[in-house]
Amino acid sequence: MNAYLEKIKNLSTSEILASIDNNFYQNITDKNELKKFAQIFAYKYCEERNISQVYVRFIKMNPGEMGEYGNSNFIVGINANFLKAFEIFKEIQNIDYVFEFCNTIIHELRHHEQILSFGHDIHPVVKNFAVICKSLPNYGFLTNYYTYSCNPIELDARHFAYKTLSNIESFKPYLKSQSYVKIETNGLNNSFLNVVELLNDKDFVKGGEFTNTKKYQANIKNIKSYIKKLAKDNGINIVGGGPSKIFTWQQNLENIKFSGILGAEIAPDFFSNPFTSDFNSQEVEDKVNEEIEIFDEIIFGDPADYDQMLASVKTASVENNDYFEIEVEAE
Repeated sequence: MNAYLEKIKNLSTSEILASIDNNFYQNITDKNELKKFAQIFAYKYCEERNISQVYVRFIKMNPGEMGEYGNSNFIVGINANFLKAFEIFKEIQNIDYVFEFCNTIIHELRHHEQILSFGHDIHPVVKNFAVICKSLPNYGFLTNYYTYSCNPIELDARHFAYKTLSNIESFKPYLKSQSYVKIETNGLNNSFLNVVELLNDKDFVKGGEFTNTKKYQANIKNIKSYIKKLAKDNGINIVGGGPSKIFTWQQNLENIKFSGILGAEIAPDFFSNPFTSDFNSQEVEDKVNEEIEIFDEIIFGDPADYDQMLASVKTASVENNDYFEIEVEAE
């Protein structure tokens, strides 16, 4: 094991992240070292929180997917393209790749923590939803009421990763990029946590044909109790439309207003003014956007083209550390 990996075995997760800078590729030099880095970080994360250990595996995924968490086997899955394309990103010293890699691991580790119902900083609604979502049919059922952006457990995982990485100097430009901010704010503005309508759905509350919620009645009760108190504390009427799920215009308005209050409790930074106003300088933004564009093109491209890409990268003339275009032939 190289000296850097030996060193981080004795560091905390926050210290490991703080050690990441523009020299990352000098410290982690090949795919095997990247795998060891990921597993060391995951081990430390679980050790610090006194929760069951997880294993990090690189798995073939659909285009657009970055990672996944398997609660039945405690495996954090990372898109295998991260591993396959490591040499390309190392050659061009792309830090967005490092940011996305760390962001994905932390996001999936948060799901592990949610499912186990540990973590004093996990919102009570998130904790209870995470337990209910152990059943995949239940998770699928929830997509009728939440988009990915506003699913409580996903909102919490993304916000946790944001908070964890926000103090890392080398990652700040990516968190301040308009691309990152747009993804979060558009998702929050275009849909909402329709928890009121969900809690009027008998199939979810009682456990019916499409869900497996009968054994999660305590968790549903906890959610309803918290929602009721939060609404009362904020003067919001969330009576809703009852079993028929027919809501008046005024009731829908109240539900949307309430969803913003709940969302701001789960992910306060995403709902704050600084999040949508503290951007990069134009020079930094241009560099970040170029790195993001290359990252997307490679990670979500065809791995069969990677050898050709790497060969073109190594033979390309790069001056003044400027990036260059990597062209992939369309199929």
